[in-house]
Amino acid sequence: AEFEVFNEGFPPVAVFLSKPLPLDPDGIDAIQDYLDGDLSRRVELDQLQGGTLGRISWDEEKIGDPAASSMTVSIQTGFTPEPLVLIRLNANGDQVEWRPNASVVDHREGSTTEGETINLDNSLLRAAARDIWNALSDHERASAQTTFPEYSDPNTVPAANKRDRQSNDLPRLPDPVFWSGFQPVENGQRINVPGERPFFQLRIGFSSTDRSSATSIRNLRIEQLFPPILQQVVAEIVPAAGIVAGRDTLFTYALRPNFRADDSGFNRIRIPTPAIVSEVLDVEFAYGRQSLERSESVAFETVARTENLFVLGIPKVEPSMSHDDSLVVLVKFRGRVLDVKTNFNGHVFLDTVGLGSEVDYSNIVFLTEPTDDGGLDTVATILPQRILEGDVLSFTEDMSDRNTLDVVTSVALAIEDVVARVNIEPNPFTPNGDGINDAATITYDILRVVESVPVVVEVYDLSGRVVRHWTNERSVGSFTEAWDGTNGDDNLVPPGLYLIKLTGDTDNGDFVSTRVVSVVY
Repeated sequence: AEFEVFNEGFPPVAVFLSKPLPLDPDGIDAIQDYLDGDLSRRVELDQLQGGTLGRISWDEEKIGDPAASSMTVSIQTGFTPEPLVLIRLNANGDQVEWRPNASVVDHREGSTTEGETINLDNSLLRAAARDIWNALSDHERASAQTTFPEYSDPNTVPAANKRDRQSNDLPRLPDPVFWSGFQPVENGQRINVPGERPFFQLRIGFSSTDRSSATSIRNLRIEQLFPPILQQVVAEIVPAAGIVAGRDTLFTYALRPNFRADDSGFNRIRIPTPAIVSEVLDVEFAYGRQSLERSESVAFETVARTENLFVLGIPKVEPSMSHDDSLVVLVKFRGRVLDVKTNFNGHVFLDTVGLGSEVDYSNIVFLTEPTDDGGLDTVATILPQRILEGDVLSFTEDMSDRNTLDVVTSVALAIEDVVARVNIEPNPFTPNGDGINDAATITYDILRVVESVPVVVEVYDLSGRVVRHWTNERSVGSFTEAWDGTNGDDNLVPPGLYLIKLTGDTDNGDFVSTRVVSVVY
């Protein structure tokens, strides 16, 4: 006997997944034809380039109870039109990602078929097929993988070959090599996945706890600079390991730009970092591959420097200077890192407006001018291009060359104190209300803590009595406190010598630093 049960309900969760789409509008027809089965369009798609990504925004509407529904937008970018690795069962009964009868070159050193073109589905090479596949480069594997059009064609990959021997569907895996992976984004925020890639894909998740409530989205917009100012720029920093936390260190930041003939080039380098950069010493234009053949210092200016970033203005770097991509831009600066690992990811951009305007050097550079009513008017928006990390030069062994933009401090050489580089200025100070040297400014660094710690500031007189104290939560960084010469009752203290004690309260105990300050009237 059979029976059916019906009831009312609604799907509480839904996901929209877009097709892989080109950032170049001229590629729309090609991607559509390709996904419909025209593999000949793949050559055209492989020639597309991506833009430098800016902000993403959309129009959002709530239906019913606004608190009962939500929506999450995610985006990923990629180098190929294939965001998934598609697994099939081949004629040998093995689960493989290559297309049926894929022909590749055997790169295994010393093998009997080294250098020969072989069929990966050949039953005689079944035992070696996986090793041959793993010996291929990433790009060779990408060109030999089963494509979506092939996977969708039942004559190429029959339905039975998409299931394992237990009739379970074979996986469709995200491609971690040529695609960034999905990252959630907020309405109006800068896209936080890598740009300068030809393709992107959207994923939108909807949820609701009420059948009468929903969230809708329309008019989704992506801001981009197309084409980008250069093909790519790769950088590394040295020394990258063995650094003493809190100690001034001379760093070299090496950038290698790669140009196309008609690229615009750049004249600004923006490096956001929590490290304390005390001085930019030199900028050089150098030439060489693994080692430098020649270099020369060039004029530069520090156009911005804050606690979180510095921006350098340099002579314009453009394709005519690249000499077949042998150009390297060297930035030498002195700074101190405070954390276990400090990242120096950066951006380059072309500033054609100049410094006459107010400039906000955040992830998107805004150039503004004051308006008559006291506000700010945006004159121009610049989308900086991300600097990629990689091998630029072969530095000497003592430079701790790790082909990275991460600087790691040494545990063995670590400064013992959590509270370091304590300084008080002016000393003495005169809290007499005349507007000159009325308060003592206390500066200090917090080093190598995993999470925020309470830092207690205490002021003692010479009899050992606490006359003033306060506490702030501090994480890794450089901080400033001020003492205006008053006690806990907000009355001015008598002139004389006072002891200022800073205590960092950590799980490993208290770390204390003290300084003497003089109060005079």
